[in-house]
Amino acid sequence: MVEKTHLGNDSKKVLRLWIHEVSRVFSDRLTTEEDQRALFGKLCLVARDKMREDLVGSLRPDFGAAAGDPSLMTSEILFTDILSKRAEINEILPQEKAQLNSKLFKVHEDFNSVSKKPLEIVLFKNAVVHLLRIYRIIKMPQGHAFLIGLGGTGRQSLTRLAAYLCDQALVDVETSKNYHEEQWREQLKSVIMKAGQDGKSCVLLLPDSKIKGSFMLDDINNLLNSGDVPNLFLADEKMKIEESLRATAKRAGKVSLYSSDNH
Repeated sequence: MVEKTHLGNDSKKVLRLWIHEVSRVFSDRLTTEEDQRALFGKLCLVARDKMREDLVGSLRPDFGAAAGDPSLMTSEILFTDILSKRAEINEILPQEKAQLNSKLFKVHEDFNSVSKKPLEIVLFKNAVVHLLRIYRIIKMPQGHAFLIGLGGTGRQSLTRLAAYLCDQALVDVETSKNYHEEQWREQLKSVIMKAGQDGKSCVLLLPDSKIKGSFMLDDINNLLNSGDVPNLFLADEKMKIEESLRATAKRAGKVSLYSSDNH
């Protein structure tokens, strides 16, 4: 999502962006310091052998001792568009981190002023880093994440704040003691209709405490893998959806290649 014009001819900035992306794709999945150090060592080797760059030496002087530490990947190098007025993704410089914190504090205040469930959280350094991770994923087309951690560590709160920051509606699954598959599918239909037919960006939040059966995980798995949940909509429901989208498709210059019988 980064435009090359924002990078200029700064090869060291490109290298930092590469580290940032490797961090989000690989490092965020690792749970031990040993694994983090192994990955960091591999990055140093690849930078030297493939890019002819000294990874540690190429970093900004302000990193100091952190330049040789794996935590550099997860908390020191940050790229986001939160501070940009034109939604341009760029690196957060050390002198801008106070400005970033101030902006997120204001967003938190705004959220609490309009929400029926205010968030009682403190945006310390690691919380800000986690918030930026979730924000980045939500901004990506079909972005999804599996947030792992102890209860009460802020996973849901940061997701709600990230969705608000992205101006996306957050859909919270409502379950009960006797919750069954039909109720789940009706809720899932509602989310898909909102995102697809109505064209409203939304975030589906499914905490582990609300998972009432494998049927929920099966449907989420299908949704993530193919974008479709088999047999979710009946034939007449599909026809109504197609009719409601016909004018939108025409305006977008899309031509239907199949009749509704084949959908």
